[in-house]
Amino acid sequence: MAQDLLSVDGTYYDVAITSVDCEDDITDGENAGRALLSGLMIRDIIGTFTSYTVGLEVKGTNYTELDSLRQVLRQPVPSHSLTVVDDQGTVTFDAYISKVKRSLKFRTRTGAKRWGGMTVTFTPMAPQLTP
Repeated sequence: MAQDLLSVDGTYYDVAITSVDCEDDITDGENAGRALLSGLMIRDIIGTFTSYTVGLEVKGTNYTELDSLRQVLRQPVPSHSLTVVDDQGTVTFDAYISKVKRSLKFRTRTGAKRWGGMTVTFTPMAPQLTP
């Protein structure tokens, strides 16, 4: 059920979630690097940023839901509020989007377009974990 997996700006869309991949990036600040003489790594940890790449498909024949979601995701806004599955629960955070990928599958005899799913990466605006 989509409500268990993904909400964008407080709205759940009736789309099929085909995958959710998360990637933790433990990010250092400008003072990080190797010491010149000893080679010891000096960390300046800002925090952990967890990005989520979500695969989405049409659920049944309801193409309008996926189209509506795409229209929201492609808007040139600073960020979206995202609720996504994480471990055994969900997490909500503000995320930015730099790409929304979608491919045309085929056209029907009547000329209607049938698009494939979308892939979207949500990157957090701030670290979810800090030292």
